[in-house]
Amino acid sequence: MSDFVLETLSKFFLPLVSFLGGLFARRLVDWWKFVRARARYAYWRKTYPKDTILLLDSAIPKFEVDGQSISPTEEVFLIRPISGVGLEEINERLSKYHDTPPFVFEDDQVFGSESLSRLRDITGIEDIAERVEDARRKVCEDFVVRAEGRIFNGRKLGLRNFNFDRVGDDERSRLDLRVYETDYFTHSVMQRVIRQYMRENPQFIVSVEKNYKTLINERYFPFLTSIGLNVFLFTDLKRKLVFSRRSASTAGGNSGEGKLHVSMNEGLTFTDFQFQQRGEGQVTLLNCFRRGLREELGFNEYDNRIGDLNIYDTFIVRESFQFGLFGWCAFQGHFPEISEFRAQDKQMESRELLDEDFTGSALKEKIRDEAFVPYTRVGLENLCRIHGIGTFDVETRGFDYFTIWASVALEAVFGRRAGKPEQDKNK
Repeated sequence: MSDFVLETLSKFFLPLVSFLGGLFARRLVDWWKFVRARARYAYWRKTYPKDTILLLDSAIPKFEVDGQSISPTEEVFLIRPISGVGLEEINERLSKYHDTPPFVFEDDQVFGSESLSRLRDITGIEDIAERVEDARRKVCEDFVVRAEGRIFNGRKLGLRNFNFDRVGDDERSRLDLRVYETDYFTHSVMQRVIRQYMRENPQFIVSVEKNYKTLINERYFPFLTSIGLNVFLFTDLKRKLVFSRRSASTAGGNSGEGKLHVSMNEGLTFTDFQFQQRGEGQVTLLNCFRRGLREELGFNEYDNRIGDLNIYDTFIVRESFQFGLFGWCAFQGHFPEISEFRAQDKQMESRELLDEDFTGSALKEKIRDEAFVPYTRVGLENLCRIHGIGTFDVETRGFDYFTIWASVALEAVFGRRAGKPEQDKNK
């Protein structure tokens, strides 16, 4: 009898136990790796420089972007300059280059009204009309003397509202932005207004962070008069990453002059419309991206060595309250080719272009030395994370990390959402 039991165990039960044990061990290893990755990301979310950007939404590995991702509205926001201060001379000097003068001295257009009181109704800021009038005078003076890089005025697109949907069974992130018409003069005025207001009211950005979707979409969109596309460019079979050293004219009042910035930084404008045969058109990020590569780096817009544009982060720069997108693309060529390109804005936009090895050790050293523009650093670290490169150190023996790890582990086991990031509550 005992021999029969032993034989049965050896033939059936022991292999079954071994199989189940191996399966369990593999699942345990996968679970451990998953929890470790989520815990490290949650730790980074807790410790990354929150005084730099307000991260609105992130996609792994990228947002779904299509022809409807940027939707123009019929809303217009144009603050007109003051006549008689010297801007007429600029119009005259540039008349042979423009069908319409850059500076138009007409009534303001404020989201369906000609009165600045409309801004008070939208934002709830009682003295915003007075703030705008004061900023209008100072910005006119800046344009006359070309201060802070203000040498032209052109049509731009501002952010009216946003929606970050999840689509498909695998819940892919989709980019959905609605925009309004504005111009660079209006942008300059509203930038001066919001910067001064935030200095006087430090709790402003704190309140926005707690409920950013509602406050931005319904109240503070007049301040978001620009949509900045920030792109990192890979070269040398994705072994190199291209950076520009920021010039004073492109700093735009943000900190970081002389530090390393993204490869290309461009604002969405009316030149980024793509018209169809029937005369209708749409704004596309791809048009903005290729225009920026041509103007800032000297690329041919239709160079077939330029890879796809991948958008992975949406954010607001805290010190300026400007909306931006982080993206990346790969160039099937080598950095020396780019450094020799001739571009119309190359000298004005950056002091120099340089490349860096796309490795954790090389980038971690520069991040530690604070070589990057502050908000660029955050975008770079997220880019590295998407590509499996670690640029930050996690103190895994600390109490903070342990509590985060335990929260993630419990959520993974029991399906709890207690550790869900705060940003998800705003979606």
